[in-house]
Amino acid sequence: MKYLFQFAALCCLFGVCYASELNSPPLGRLPDEIIPTHYSLQLELDPARDEFSGVVEITATLKRPQKHIWLHGLGLEVGSVSARSAEGDLIGTYAEVDKSGVAKLSFPLELPAGELRLRIAYRASYGARLEGLYKVIDAGQPYLFTQFESIFARQMFPCFDEPGFKTPFDVSIRIPKTLRVVFNTPIDELEEHGAWQNVRFATTKKLPTYLLAVVVGEIDIVDYAAIPANDVRSVPIPLRGIATKGKGKLMQYALANTAATLTKLEQYFATPYPFEKLDLIAVPDFDAGAMENAGAITYREQLMLFKDDAPISQKVAYTGTHAHELAHQWFGNLVTPSWWDDIWLNEAFATWMGLKIGGATQPSFNFQNRIQSGAQVAMELDSLPSARQI
Repeated sequence: MKYLFQFAALCCLFGVCYASELNSPPLGRLPDEIIPTHYSLQLELDPARDEFSGVVEITATLKRPQKHIWLHGLGLEVGSVSARSAEGDLIGTYAEVDKSGVAKLSFPLELPAGELRLRIAYRASYGARLEGLYKVIDAGQPYLFTQFESIFARQMFPCFDEPGFKTPFDVSIRIPKTLRVVFNTPIDELEEHGAWQNVRFATTKKLPTYLLAVVVGEIDIVDYAAIPANDVRSVPIPLRGIATKGKGKLMQYALANTAATLTKLEQYFATPYPFEKLDLIAVPDFDAGAMENAGAITYREQLMLFKDDAPISQKVAYTGTHAHELAHQWFGNLVTPSWWDDIWLNEAFATWMGLKIGGATQPSFNFQNRIQSGAQVAMELDSLPSARQI
């Protein structure tokens, strides 16, 4: 009888803990009670405006019945929330409950276990900083760019903004027809409606939210020669350069030195480049040096735009950074750490690969010496009493 009471007490304790988990905002990982399996995202974007609108539909699997769902959203003005399950539709509410962007969906009745589809319509302002979906003014022209690593995708749409949640995305973007738009995948369909056009993109492979990318504006798109098939990959890879108006002509050096780097990486990994196309995007205002968005890599302009008299230092910086970001297409994008505490390995490996492959494609740039000098600096830092343990 004693053990029966102890078992009952444990069950009650578990129930209390579980209920607390459901009602307290998760400030670390989201609970694993719901797993997203697919996103359908519709956006209306115009760089001339100060805000944008969107509708996201998230297909997910709910492990057990519950009335609340935790996800992420930051600075979003939500107009409507609904959930569709085998038992019908429910109207819900949305609330951002923490400054980090944790949000709570609440429903009047329990959602049943199994597959459900969440639909959220919302509006938001473009990012005030160089993160999320943000606006850049270049030579008097407005443009939109994104930077989502680490936890900035939640500023563009409600989502499960963690690296371990990898799903396919179907994205369509409505823009003024005088503008152009770039996404991770090729355009599948384009329809004009008066002064606007709706651009639907091919479904992505399974990706975490932080690897999505969007560019909108009066951009130059330079179609370069496709990267030819080889003994690892049976199909060519379309290659393009993306820059703000008038700067596309400065991308020839970066584009011309891409095929050799990508081919070396394919040979090293013995695995084909995993995405349908490769866009190199030069961003005028960019906080990071570069970002490995799947198939649509963003870079600071200084790394991508080359004049005829470009110094060797710029070419060295481009070579190492470009190889680093391309290495991420396999190590980070195709295979992704499940949580942020392993990103150090992701980045360290890509840095090592950047030096290794950069040295293989441009031996005169002495990347081997850079590896050795970098190791010396690392060991000097590791010798300090203040060094942090990994």
